[in-house]
Amino acid sequence: DVDPWSSANEIRPASNNLFPVAVLGAADFDAAQVDESTVKLGVGGASNVATPWAFDVAGDAETDLILGFETQATGIFCDDTEVSLVGETLTGDAFIGTDTITTTDCIDVGCHP
Repeated sequence: DVDPWSSANEIRPASNNLFPVAVLGAADFDAAQVDESTVKLGVGGASNVATPWAFDVAGDAETDLILGFETQATGIFCDDTEVSLVGETLTGDAFIGTDTITTTDCIDVGCHP
């Protein structure tokens, strides 16, 4: 879940900011077992650069994991409509998740190539 505190999921590709992404837990997936060192976001393969934060962000009694990514490292381009996250659990099980996004401030130059 890109920016779990907003349904807009707005990303400004030219920004050097960090943005949060939640790996959502479920009955059959314990997000607290995610190996943060394996997680990559976007075509740029951005790594988590924030201190992981495990708690129930979705309000569903499942533990979720909040990570942070540098916008330009993700490879998100203007007009992209989704971004995917890949990684592994501590036991080596691979997972993937995708969320929709909206890119903003893409009127002219300023977005990375």
